[in-house]
Amino acid sequence: DVVDALSGSCNVVMYRLGQRLGVGALTKAFDMVGVGRPSGTGLKEEVSGINPTPSWLMARKNLTATPGLARLFAIGQGEISMTPVQVANLMATYASGRFRPVSLHREGSEKPEWILPGANEHWSAIRRGIYRVVNDPDGTAYKYARFEHDRYVLCGKTGSATASGWPTSYAISFRDINGILREEIIPAGSQRSAIERFEAEHPGAALDPGDVRIATRWPLQPPPPNANHAHAWFAGFLQETSADGQPDWSRSPRIAFAVLVEFGGSGGRVTGPLGRAIAEELTGVLGPDLDVNRSATPGAMP
Repeated sequence: DVVDALSGSCNVVMYRLGQRLGVGALTKAFDMVGVGRPSGTGLKEEVSGINPTPSWLMARKNLTATPGLARLFAIGQGEISMTPVQVANLMATYASGRFRPVSLHREGSEKPEWILPGANEHWSAIRRGIYRVVNDPDGTAYKYARFEHDRYVLCGKTGSATASGWPTSYAISFRDINGILREEIIPAGSQRSAIERFEAEHPGAALDPGDVRIATRWPLQPPPPNANHAHAWFAGFLQETSADGQPDWSRSPRIAFAVLVEFGGSGGRVTGPLGRAIAEELTGVLGPDLDVNRSATPGAMP
């Protein structure tokens, strides 16, 4: 069921769910939680991520929406792309059943929010599943992220997102002004950037774009045998507990966050301990009520 599938990170259940829903329904749900749209920070560097709708797939990739793509999207692979801010806000949405764009300041009125479709039993299954990820001995993060506190439990989800190594430099073969064949290594993250930089540094040199190749990538080491590189994720929220130490789902959580370690590999082993450390820091800095104003008082830790 949903709870077991989340706590054990069962790809097969998600594959079947994605195939039953299809790309159209999946990406419509992604849009409801902000995937493919700016988060709302207003920062110049903000990116929107990618929500691979059927029209996006056709326009950008010349691909038809297939059951295979739906299976990939259901586990967060394929063309879908999210920023850490979007993932943190997704956890806030799971915790509350409402979506609100992110804001970096509190002046003026709050940004509008909307209640997402879904019965209480659906939200309950999701929350219980990601509670068990961290707090059930069979959960994927129990060994790494379990958080001991007398008032809060950590709910969360691990993830490992397959990724290719990033180009860090390009080798460019060219003929100089004397017609001599040479090669130069240009630090750059893309072929276009490498060519632009080369042309600025070597005006008049004869360059064939076919003679531009990747020289180095990050990470420097190759992926494990028969495997790929992967980014390591952990995302979660702090849920207040009742007197018996169990989650009190009637209380709306105040804090959600996301952890990303680029090319970190295992979401549980690498980012789980970081998620627990963040939970410990938050409760220590913000106090037992998780008061976000507390850190702004004189002498308090920033």
